Amino acid sequence: MKNNTRQMVQIALLSAISIIFFAFAFRVLPGIPLKVDLSDYPVLIAAYTMGPIPGLMVALIKNIMHVLFLSSDGTFVGEMVNFVFAVLLMYPVSKIKTHDSKKNFIILFTGLLIALIGIHLFNYYVSFPMYGMANEESLKMLLTVFLPFNIVKGSILYLVFILSRPYLDRIHQ
Repeated sequence: MKNNTRQMVQIALLSAISIIFFAFAFRVLPGIPLKVDLSDYPVLIAAYTMGPIPGLMVALIKNIMHVLFLSSDGTFVGEMVNFVFAVLLMYPVSKIKTHDSKKNFIILFTGLLIALIGIHLFNYYVSFPMYGMANEESLKMLLTVFLPFNIVKGSILYLVFILSRPYLDRIHQ
């Protein structure tokens, strides 16, 4: 990562936008208490325009700021999960270098599958034990609540990214 002023300002600006998006969460699936927010979208922008390290920095800064200013539970587990999911979603976006729609769809679809597997393993082995959940209970919750939620959240984020990519290409050049 180049440590130039422009890139640091872009990381700071995208982090600030991400924090604002964190505050505007909304429900997308009835009966599921989890809310979707678009705070990972600036992470995707940073990864696409500047690379994976700036994307990682935006994800880290937004979650640190969330812990300091918006978090109410005091456990930091939610922010840790959000950081891992953002990084898992961000990495494939940072590897898109072509304008071939079919190839980009395959990259994003594969990235979503890897992110789903990765976040579910992380939840099962790290975050759920931190909440004191039993393995039988957590497996059921992963499949019935978290899997549909993460599919919807990842798909929404990738759709917003795909729709905005032509504008990002014009800005990035």
